[in-house]
Amino acid sequence: MQEVDTKDWQSFCQRINEQREGAAVTINVIERDGIQTEKGRDLTFESMSFDHDPCNDIIKVHARNANEVKHEIIEPIHIRLREVDEHGTFNSVAIEAENGTTFLTFHPAIHAQMLAGLKLLS
Repeated sequence: MQEVDTKDWQSFCQRINEQREGAAVTINVIERDGIQTEKGRDLTFESMSFDHDPCNDIIKVHARNANEVKHEIIEPIHIRLREVDEHGTFNSVAIEAENGTTFLTFHPAIHAQMLAGLKLLS
């Protein structure tokens, strides 16, 4: 897995918005108590943002099917990308946070060239 440096989270979200708007995304969450929830499967990805409010950092994910799906990730700790091949293809994003771990699986996958210039940690 590769981790996105915290200083690049805003840029990472912008790149995903530019490159994957309209892509299919599945959103799964594992809560801190271990409960697993599928927020949506094969949704149409709309946007992802990294915001600050007076108390927390928040990553907001918007997608839709027949309904709009909004998911907030409170106080993210790590953004990790799961590699599926040696060419830098990532099929899912795991965001560990205060409120659990969110997995975003994109189709088509995220490719290394989309992330050029961002600092990725091994």
